Amino acid sequence: MSANLSWVLLGIAYILGASALLVSVFWLYRISSWRWLTLSSSSLSHLPEVKYEDENNSAERYNRHTKPLIHEGYMKYLKHGQAFKTRNLHEEQLQVILPQKYLEELKSAPNDCLSFRLWFENNLSYPHSGGPTITDVTIPVIEKDLTRNIGRLLDHIHTECSTTLKEIVPNEDEWTFIKSYALFASVTAEVISSVFIAELGKNKEWISLITELTPHFISTAKELREVYSSRWNWLAPWFHTGTKAVWATRKNIPRLLSPIYTERLARQISPKDPAHEQPNDALQWLLNAHKKQTGTDMTLEGMTNEQLFLAIVSIHTTMCTAINTVYDLLAYPKYIEELRTEIEQVWVQHGQWTKKSLAQLTKLECFMKESQRINPIGLVSLRRVTAKPYTFKDGLHIPGGTTVSIPSYDIANDPDYFPNPETFSPYRYLNMNETLPHRYNFTSISDDFLAFGGGAHACPGRFLAAYEIKIMIIELLTHFEMKFPEEQKGRPESTFNNMSVVPNTKVMFLIKRRGGAER
Repeated sequence: MSANLSWVLLGIAYILGASALLVSVFWLYRISSWRWLTLSSSSLSHLPEVKYEDENNSAERYNRHTKPLIHEGYMKYLKHGQAFKTRNLHEEQLQVILPQKYLEELKSAPNDCLSFRLWFENNLSYPHSGGPTITDVTIPVIEKDLTRNIGRLLDHIHTECSTTLKEIVPNEDEWTFIKSYALFASVTAEVISSVFIAELGKNKEWISLITELTPHFISTAKELREVYSSRWNWLAPWFHTGTKAVWATRKNIPRLLSPIYTERLARQISPKDPAHEQPNDALQWLLNAHKKQTGTDMTLEGMTNEQLFLAIVSIHTTMCTAINTVYDLLAYPKYIEELRTEIEQVWVQHGQWTKKSLAQLTKLECFMKESQRINPIGLVSLRRVTAKPYTFKDGLHIPGGTTVSIPSYDIANDPDYFPNPETFSPYRYLNMNETLPHRYNFTSISDDFLAFGGGAHACPGRFLAAYEIKIMIIELLTHFEMKFPEEQKGRPESTFNNMSVVPNTKVMFLIKRRGGAER
């Protein structure tokens, strides 16, 4: 009897202990949702604050209606050379928006002072969210290997883009509804995947994984920032549903990569064929770069991280920019025939899409540039986090851990730089480029056009994105007719998500094949 009593008491003690643990974890979870938004208020007291003056200061309002707030600060302070502070939904302190006079210093400041890496990890890859981290290998590979090989990849990109479009769009001469996200996510992911990992360019499971994971990473990081403070985000993998789903899905990546990774390493150690040429893709460039830097082979876990990082920074941004360009084509159809004529003339002259022939599509280049100016994917650019307290040359002091940025959207829509900025006028850049050759090409960066950032961390993949979007538009205009349905009145409005701008991916438009357009 005493033995049974001992077991009963032991069971009760176990239940009580487990209950206490669950209660403790519950309160840790509740505490994790408290936000210390005033952390840096006193340390930024020297800057004016731009905020909503009425009683509605909710996070949702800042999240959805940041654009007029930043514009107010731009006109009131930035135009006069004065920085301002405003609420930062991504951090536990205020952020600082800087005027253009700090642009050069912001571009040239070392990473241990004004850090892009810290901004990325705090915003797009929130700690413990399952998102990838930036390493010292990937960015140099994009800047050097990818950029150097783009010319040799263009024919492949053209073939992949053309094939994928023809697979997705029904082979009919009748108008068919198609969802913008379904079309552009598939084309973008398949083309980019074939450049990053040749063997997985047509693997449907891989395409589905990286297409779904990219927005999932971003939305999960956003949810975690809203629910967990940085002190408690380590709880997320156990208690946050979205984070658990990301980690579960992420486990499939190494499974798909493993046989390719193993075969590539085997070829490096003992080539089966002495005349064998290494694959010309990002996976191989990353293996080579890591070996050169460290003298060791990159692990499968490391390669998983690098491929996820490449997916996050390339697929979503390229897809959104392509959607914006097509929406503007459909909103301003008077330009379609002019662009088709230019495309046909250049094709007849060259018969192949190369860097030289694509550069001659000046009207298409200008159209893409104007679309990006009026409908960008972000309100600010050159986003950095101060890795430690930083003082600009004129004495402006920014405490450590503060996000700073430049208001790229307001600059690009300032009539002092672009007359009649509210008017969609793509050929304005033709005259600008005559005065300053190439300054206003799609991939060019200037002090009044910062969509791709600037300085050491200007988007290194912008050249691949530009060529892919350009070839995508070429294929669509050459082989298909497109239009909005009659019930769609004007261009679909974009969604504002704090500082990000996302085109309406739920919109459906009409598409059909053009007769006699095959070549």
